[in-house]
Amino acid sequence: MLKLSSKILKILLVFAIAFTALAQNSAIDKKLIVGTKIAPPFAMKTQSGQWEGISIELWQKIAKELNIDYEFREYDLQGLLASVGSSQIDLAIAAITINAQREEILDFSHSYYPTGLSIAVVKGDNKGLLNILKGLFSRQMLTIILGLASIFLLVGSLVWLFERRKNPEHFSPKPVSGIGDGIWWAAVTMTTVGYGDMAPKTLAGRILAMLWMFSSLLLLSIVIAGISSALTVANVEPLVSGESDLVNVRVASIKNSSSDLYLQENQVRSIRYYPSVKNALEGLEQKDVDAVVYDDALLKYLINKEFNSLEVLPGLFELQGYGIAMPTNSPLREKINRVILQIIREDDWKDILTKYLGD
Repeated sequence: MLKLSSKILKILLVFAIAFTALAQNSAIDKKLIVGTKIAPPFAMKTQSGQWEGISIELWQKIAKELNIDYEFREYDLQGLLASVGSSQIDLAIAAITINAQREEILDFSHSYYPTGLSIAVVKGDNKGLLNILKGLFSRQMLTIILGLASIFLLVGSLVWLFERRKNPEHFSPKPVSGIGDGIWWAAVTMTTVGYGDMAPKTLAGRILAMLWMFSSLLLLSIVIAGISSALTVANVEPLVSGESDLVNVRVASIKNSSSDLYLQENQVRSIRYYPSVKNALEGLEQKDVDAVVYDDALLKYLINKEFNSLEVLPGLFELQGYGIAMPTNSPLREKINRVILQIIREDDWKDILTKYLGD
């Protein structure tokens, strides 16, 4: 009985292996639907309607190695990911970032191109009313204002204490209005305006007035220097110099992209969505937004080709990689992975990267 059971198990195992192999072979025997999207220089369409680019040439090499027949089908990013997830297409390749959120609903090949997010801005965009306002409301300016207000409060309170009994016509005996009179006197005395509507009469009040007038000369020069410094810094420093500035400016992105996910996670509230990276860069050029956040390679390629007035800030953040997206448990995955690992070690792959990205 045990021998019979053992034989049955072996037969079932053989059938299971044969069925799996047959399923894998049948997945490649049919003509595959390969989804893609415009993502220069990884996926681009020529005037004749042919596809080219880094990712396209990678797929062509994979298809040749595995003897796969296929056809391309174009989508936007959202439609591309949805079509893969619902198995309407067999795989997708363009410049598709591998991330945890997508891994929950899709399978990915090994990464074939390491990249990250970058920020595109207008070259030399460091002037204008917005920067002046930024300087006026900077931490340095607020420190100056609070410090000056504290000094006015101190001097105003002292002169009121000295004058409230013997000089009630100028400094009200009531604390709130009296200290208010004192602050007003301190301010007009400091600015050398001296309306003459208020003047200390007591000895202590006059000594304080003399000390305050001489101190005001020094204090006023310090305040003017501080204000000039704050405005100069605001006018010299660019509006966006790094990722920490993104929460304060208008940022362009593509809906459901990895950059969109990053901006949402970092609570960047002023996000304007565009249908493509090119459209987003056009919006930046027209100053509808202050920055574009997207994949480094795509930003650099488009800016070098078409947007001379823009630049990509140095430094990558949110490091990531591009992969081929497939439906969950796709039988193609392991076969494609083996070929990818082989291709990216070859000199031909380096030549493809140089062809589109330069040295």
